[in-house]
Amino acid sequence: MGLGNLLFGKNDCDELRRKFLNSSNLTPKQAVEVLDSFTHIEIKEVLRNLKDQMEKGLPQVKYSADGDQYLAKEIGYKNSSPVILFSEEFYYRGFTTHFYNLLDKAFPDYSVANPQPLRGIIMYKR
Repeated sequence: MGLGNLLFGKNDCDELRRKFLNSSNLTPKQAVEVLDSFTHIEIKEVLRNLKDQMEKGLPQVKYSADGDQYLAKEIGYKNSSPVILFSEEFYYRGFTTHFYNLLDKAFPDYSVANPQPLRGIIMYKR
């Protein structure tokens, strides 16, 4: 399964994949479009969790990868491997950087500050 299908299902995956891989050059509106287009259930859950915290106006929003196995069980995903977003493969292929770029563009009130990207996401209010 290719990256586009894995992340976006069949939703114009070629165009969305291109935008994802060109994340640093997107407008905020385009970044939101890409984030909203993710169909991978684990990534959607992480985004939902971060957005819920942002809506509360918290100065720091975070998602810890330490709860990966809990997340996988909660959303009915039978695989107990790490959430794809925090996997070594996602990181070493450079996809984590693209995802962080999308977050920075889509949520201008927050900035990603991640010293340990395989452990989760931390964003601080600007």
